Amino acid sequence: MLRPAAWICVVLLAVLSLVPGHAQIRTGAPGIVEHIVAYAATAAVFTLGYPAASRTRIILALVCYAGLLEFAQSLVPDRSATVWDFGGSSLGVVLGCLIGAIVAHALPAPPAQ
Repeated sequence: MLRPAAWICVVLLAVLSLVPGHAQIRTGAPGIVEHIVAYAATAAVFTLGYPAASRTRIILALVCYAGLLEFAQSLVPDRSATVWDFGGSSLGVVLGCLIGAIVAHALPAPPAQ
């Protein structure tokens, strides 16, 4: 159940990152906070959904994805790419993996099959 949710998060990140500026819906929080929360949630869901995957691989993949989306924003009308937003996204990825790992550790082990 978490694996499809993780991929839905990936699609949502792309949609929210690439919607033209005039069509954006903002939360009211600073943009960097929105980046941190969105990427932290995505990374946490990936960490929980793919428990056997290397956390380093999850971090690298999502940080690269954040960079790709940040670059792509520079091609969208009324949007701009910033190093600060990329940094917030990357910080969110690391925090999300950490949160996911803590939650996974706190959950009971699934029964052996």
